Amino acid sequence: MSQTPPGTAQAAETPEHPIRTGVTLGRYQVQEFLFQGSHGPTYRAYEPHVQRSVAVEVLETLREPHARARLAQAAPMLTQLRHPNLVDVYEVGEREGVPYLVTAYVEGVSLDDAMRSGINIDGDLRVLQAAGRCVDYIHAQGVLHGDVRPATVVLAAEGRPLLREAGLMPLLEPGFRGSAFGIRTGALHYQAPEQLERGEVTAATDRYSFAVLAYELLTGAMPFAGQTTSEILTAKERMEPIPASTRNPLLGTTTDAVVAAGLVRDPAARWQSCAQMAEALQQAVADDAYRRRTYAAEEPAPVPYGPPSSARRRWPWVLAGAAIVGLAAVAILLWLNGQQPSAPGVSLSAAAVQAGSSVTVTASHLPANQAGTIQLQSTPVQVGTFKADQYGSAISTAQIPKDAQPGDHLISLCWNATCPASQPLVVLEPSPSSTPTPTRTPASTPTPTPISTSTPTPPRTPTPAPSSSSSPASSPR
Repeated sequence: MSQTPPGTAQAAETPEHPIRTGVTLGRYQVQEFLFQGSHGPTYRAYEPHVQRSVAVEVLETLREPHARARLAQAAPMLTQLRHPNLVDVYEVGEREGVPYLVTAYVEGVSLDDAMRSGINIDGDLRVLQAAGRCVDYIHAQGVLHGDVRPATVVLAAEGRPLLREAGLMPLLEPGFRGSAFGIRTGALHYQAPEQLERGEVTAATDRYSFAVLAYELLTGAMPFAGQTTSEILTAKERMEPIPASTRNPLLGTTTDAVVAAGLVRDPAARWQSCAQMAEALQQAVADDAYRRRTYAAEEPAPVPYGPPSSARRRWPWVLAGAAIVGLAAVAILLWLNGQQPSAPGVSLSAAAVQAGSSVTVTASHLPANQAGTIQLQSTPVQVGTFKADQYGSAISTAQIPKDAQPGDHLISLCWNATCPASQPLVVLEPSPSSTPTPTRTPASTPTPTPISTSTPTPPRTPTPAPSSSSSPASSPR
């Protein structure tokens, strides 16, 4: 990359460092120092026999022997990950005890810089959809990211978002993860409460970071206040996120509900995939825009300013007739729409949950200010309550009983002795243990340099991955 990522220091390289300009790493000739990144310096290198530039990312944070052993175990998977929105890792190696990655070199701009220049809502949603599919893909391959934020996303040619540094953060010791990244307040804002407090890195913490990224893209701000680790953690544990619609007038309460579901404190109640949240956001933004247009149509039209044109003078009665016909058509459509209100709808943050866990319930097109209960009808038992806002939207959490029978169930919103909105839910057996972290058992000695690829380990996350593409797409950002 030709630009320095935000939040990283531009520094001169250390002459005595084993990896520096002028050094040859196997078939790669290190030619140019680019920037000082989160894990160490990044260089542009050249591979003569195929005549291409690559990026060499030095991993100073993984010099400790156990961390190098974990990197050696993860290397086969990291070098085989391929997705249209993921940085390709070509090789993992070491030089004099210092590990490094060789990745594709792609010119582009960081998402941080792009956001400062301004991205419209349609562009925001496209970035989220692509990045969300990529995060889900690496989860399906048994890899966690641990640091999803604008600084780890780069916009390459034609604005294509590329996620970088996948799988590196979880290789650090939990107590070292914060200091390795410089305790930057900006980075801490993207971490889930359990990640801030205990250093946990799971698929749920990645999805929380994705929700913060979505909030910032749509509003230009953070959902929680705070300048220090303790302030940010306290806000996330004790306060609700600031509604996105209060920061961006183009958004509404439906979008607020979708974003809030991704920022809940209970990891099990968050969206169960990033792609699912991105799709819900696209629909919510469209619903909010339709609601604004409907209210705007009810306001008086502004009186045009200035002298009439020659066309107006020539065809006053034709224009007047067309206006009358148009107004009559609008009136008929509004009347028909009023006679046929949209049916109440409900969606769940997960299609399947374990007994004893919770699920986020999002509803729309309810009667304004309607209150009611959330029922697990097939049991039957009440598992929560809801209260719609003035626009008929509601978001709540349903707690699935620990003794709920595994199998197909139905979550319903009920009021006035009826349950007009339902959604199927599969209840799974309770998990006998907590979600495993990506840290693997350290090997006794690091794998020799360079590390060759091998058969990837089986996926450790049940979320299905979208179809990957064989075309390389990556960036050393």
